[in-house]
Amino acid sequence: MKIIFHAIHIFFIILFIFSCERMNGPVEILSLNASDSLVEAGGLLSLKCVAQDQDKDPLAYSWESTSGSFLVIKDSAVWTAPMEYGRYFISCRVTDNYGASDVATVKIMVNSSNGQVVSPDTYIMIIFDNSGSMNSTLSPLQTMATGAYTDSSSLRNTLQDFYATGTTQKYGNIDKATNGSDAYDNHVYLLQADSERTFRFLANKGVMYSTDGNFTEIARTGFSTAAGKDFEYADNIVILVFQDEAASVYHSNSFSDTDYRTNSYDSDIENLRNKINTVHNTPGLTYFGHIFHVNDDGSNPFKSFVQAVLGGQGNYFGSNGLNDSTIYSDPISADYDLNDGNTEIYYKNIVTTALTNMGFILFN
Repeated sequence: MKIIFHAIHIFFIILFIFSCERMNGPVEILSLNASDSLVEAGGLLSLKCVAQDQDKDPLAYSWESTSGSFLVIKDSAVWTAPMEYGRYFISCRVTDNYGASDVATVKIMVNSSNGQVVSPDTYIMIIFDNSGSMNSTLSPLQTMATGAYTDSSSLRNTLQDFYATGTTQKYGNIDKATNGSDAYDNHVYLLQADSERTFRFLANKGVMYSTDGNFTEIARTGFSTAAGKDFEYADNIVILVFQDEAASVYHSNSFSDTDYRTNSYDSDIENLRNKINTVHNTPGLTYFGHIFHVNDDGSNPFKSFVQAVLGGQGNYFGSNGLNDSTIYSDPISADYDLNDGNTEIYYKNIVTTALTNMGFILFN
């Protein structure tokens, strides 16, 4: 009987020990959502963390940010953005009473009243005129646009982080789906076209071709932001055109702003004006177009032609050009006399300068 008593006693001791050292199930964050991915400096942003514990244990929520301040109510928080524009990371760590935890992070862009950052839905399309007169520009443009993240002469080095949905490659994230690499490829790209119709390019119309060596034909369809369209869910559309000539589709070899305009030009400028006007009346969508005039031997009057259109000179006055209203003149700009066949960093610098002049705030 005594032996049985001791056995029962030992059994309950073992049971007690195991009950004290139970296996603790994991904590899992199901979602971490912010009311927006972009907020004005000093503005408010609402956050919600949804988590679960396998053992149904009570959970504690801890909120952290690289800057700004929080008003926390358990699984929810209101973040006050700092007064300095830039990229910020907000993290929520969820912990149970036994030490199991999980953490999730969201990236927030803080805007400035003096400019705007590149949002994850910003499209930057670079168009190269491949008619043959400036072929030495194509290779450095390709390298600039598609170069490695670690290459300071690549556009990716400056822009990829803006497209990240998680932490960035700079901080060790090698997942292309979340560090911005895949999104950059989908939003920033170089195409080539041979029609020399500058203002058709700026309206994203016509047939263009890939620059990957396959010369794949790509039909462009305008500014639609609907699902499956060229600029799916866009809030910023930027089109940059590198070109050195447009004769004879737009003008004669001896251009004068008093010459008759060509039918192709009239059709293209009317279409572009209509597209710009549509964007102007679309809340949440902005558009910029920029012409980079690549210098030739001085015999082609493309520079004078572009200046006449943008300045509303001669027969390009009023609705025949782009200077009759700020609706049309503000989003379209140009740089002149660029070098043909220069280096990757040369073209990156002129592209980033153009983006900055459009009001985008760029930083690394």
